[in-house]
Amino acid sequence: MTAALQRSLTVLDDETARAADRYARALLEALPDDARAEAAADELEAVVALLGRLDGAEDLLACSLIGKQERLVQRVFGGRVSEPVEAFLHALARRGRLGLLRAATGRFRGSLHRRQGKVEATVVTAVELDAPVRQRVAAALSETLAAPVVLKTEVEESLLGGLLVRVGERVYDASIGGELRRLKDSLSRRVRETGSAPRGGTSE
Repeated sequence: MTAALQRSLTVLDDETARAADRYARALLEALPDDARAEAAADELEAVVALLGRLDGAEDLLACSLIGKQERLVQRVFGGRVSEPVEAFLHALARRGRLGLLRAATGRFRGSLHRRQGKVEATVVTAVELDAPVRQRVAAALSETLAAPVVLKTEVEESLLGGLLVRVGERVYDASIGGELRRLKDSLSRRVRETGSAPRGGTSE
């Protein structure tokens, strides 16, 4: 199994996953309007990204005592984020569960997509896909799965021109559709022509 695929299939332990799901569902239920829920998801992801850039910030929040977590949330985020997001952060802090923030944020976005009837899919390729190709892949998957697809992409050079698609817990190869088979053939040709896969990163 490739490194990128291993990362995409990493799961939380059962207790942590259940707790993250509970918080995510509670926030989603509090935001019945999809536009507000989308805004909250964007905001939470921005908070997680910010914390990820600050060395040790997530560990500090996760390991702090409950009272300190609440004070940190008030000091750092009070009045600086929307009311639903601030309430969500306080709910985590009151129970000493700020360590769940990243997982709960991901679960929240996934739950919102399901409420909207969307399907999340991750495509792992040997070279980075440009925007037009990502659109073609998303369209092919949407047609195959009969639902709007939210596409994420990962690069794993060891695939040597191959193509893997993960939808939920299922992993498919290029046989999931003609467009994907053609894409796989195109990627293989590019690798053969260049002698090695160009370096790239993960994109969404």
